[in-house]
Amino acid sequence: DGGTLAIGVSRLPFKCPAAPYEASLLLENHFRKNAKKASFQFFTPEPQPVLLQADQLQWMAGPAELPPGADMAVLSGDPSKPGSFTIRFRVPGDYQVPAHWHPADETVTVVSGTFHVGMGDRFNPKEGTALSAGDFAFLPANTPHYGWASGATVIQIQGQGPWSMQFVEPSGSRRAEAAQQPESAN
Repeated sequence: DGGTLAIGVSRLPFKCPAAPYEASLLLENHFRKNAKKASFQFFTPEPQPVLLQADQLQWMAGPAELPPGADMAVLSGDPSKPGSFTIRFRVPGDYQVPAHWHPADETVTVVSGTFHVGMGDRFNPKEGTALSAGDFAFLPANTPHYGWASGATVIQIQGQGPWSMQFVEPSGSRRAEAAQQPESAN
């Protein structure tokens, strides 16, 4: 009475994905019929739930591909590896991202502030759609687009990794800008 039964799946794939769960239900039924109490814990290599509150996010400098000024927080997954991921970017007012594209589909949700998204291979602040908190954009793979913030803004991006961005004009990335700046004289 009062024990815990652990059911573990050592690796994926296994022949019958429902088997560990079915086994636990059968065992639970057996214990219940015999008036014995037991709890069950599952251990699988499948992704585990992630519950984060906004004040728990760990912000870091944005990736080198982005212009300076963006902070990034990883909510789930690893954007540098294959698989699903969710990340957030926090940008200051008047932040701009030159025209670029991604090799995989991308969804963008505005968490706070206003983020403008324009379609095409040239940045044009007179074009684009203003997205406010709660608004959403779906950007198919290889679709050139650009964006800018009106005031401090947080956006959330979901997609399939590895995440990367290719600028239409190679000078759009932070790395390209750093390579073009002369070294300071000592």
